This record gives sequence, structure tokens and C-alpha cells, in this order.
Amino acid sequence: GAPPLPGGTPAAGGGGQSGGAAVKGPYASGRDWSKIEKTLAAEAEEKKEGEAALNEMFQKIYADASDDVKKAMNKSFSESGGTVLSTNWNEIAKKKEGE
Repeated sequence: GAPPLPGGTPAAGGGGQSGGAAVKGPYASGRDWSKIEKTLAAEAEEKKEGEAALNEMFQKIYADASDDVKKAMNKSFSESGGTVLSTNWNEIAKKKEGE
């Protein structure tokens, strides 16, 4: 076996930190995370395009809508398989599924 170190601990397989030296953790990457965080925040601030912009607009409409508008949006979207999104409950309420 390995010769014991002072204090009776074998040299091989020992664990633990040596006295007070600043040792990087095993997963330290050297990346500047604060810079990466700022970049991500800037990307989130950028104007969304295409489907993301459309989705955000529909979420805003839904959040500000009355109960009837929410019901119309849910019913029209689910019954059409995602091809129709109406806000007119008076029109949607009369339609049966599949019309």
C-alpha cells in the first residue's frame, strides 16, 4: 500500500482541500457568466419576429380579453385544430364542432 502521510491518512485516495489555497472547482469553465447573462438579456429585449411575435401578440390579446373572448379563442382554436382563432363568441357559440 501507500505510505501513510502525517496524521495517519494513506497517500492514495485521499480527499479534501489542502490548506487555504484557492483551487478552482472541477467544473470551473473560465467563462464570464455576467457577460453571457447580459448578452441573453439583450437578446430577450430584441424585437421578436415571425411566430414568436405572433404568439406574444395573441397572449396579450388573451390576457386583456373578456371571458367571452377567451371562450371564443379557446373553442375556435381547439375545434379547428389550430387553424382558426376567433374572438367573436356570438359567432363561435352557435357553431358545432367540425363546421
